[in-house]
Amino acid sequence: MSRKILTVVMALAFVVGLSGMALASNTADVFQYGTDNQAYIYQLYDGNEVYSHQNAKSWNYLDVSQYGQNSEVNLNQVNVDSYNWAKISQGSTNLSWLEQRTEGHNGAEITQDYYNNLVGAVYCGGINWGQPARQISLDGSNWLTLVQSGGGNTVGLYQEGNYDNTAGISQLGGNNNLGVYQYNVGGFNSLTANQTGGDTATICQTALVGSNIAVVNQ
Repeated sequence: MSRKILTVVMALAFVVGLSGMALASNTADVFQYGTDNQAYIYQLYDGNEVYSHQNAKSWNYLDVSQYGQNSEVNLNQVNVDSYNWAKISQGSTNLSWLEQRTEGHNGAEITQDYYNNLVGAVYCGGINWGQPARQISLDGSNWLTLVQSGGGNTVGLYQEGNYDNTAGISQLGGNNNLGVYQYNVGGFNSLTANQTGGDTATICQTALVGSNIAVVNQ
């Protein structure tokens, strides 16, 4: 089941990518329902869009690379009891929004180069607390690493877990905005944030049983 889904999605991604050579703009819509889901999407040029919904009994994996500006990734991963994993790489002036829900573990690795990138934020540069990037694990842990370079970037993140919430965020170049809310029932919350010059960081951590650790370097 998972092999068939993977083949279809890769074909969709390559077809969209080829059409983008003429149109200089790509759109990939991915819908996967199965035991194990995998999707690999590579887009060139500017103004690309990825809309992905993965629903699995075991695990989901999404790998997106967008080369250019003004692109968007909208990711939704739902898992019964195992793993959600996402890897996203973007250029400048891009938006990523993700929601991961599972009874197991969520993981995400996001890299955004250059300027004015958004994760769980709105285009005016403010944090969208009504719809931040979300990782929710009913009986597991959440893990996220994020690197934004170039300055003028914004991140809004919400993590809710039963074991551990961990976030490592680096915003380079100055004039960045960061907002993180971590809520934990049975474990600990950990945040490490590195910002360079003229930045804003708002951190809220709630651990009902374990401890909270926040390290912010500005």
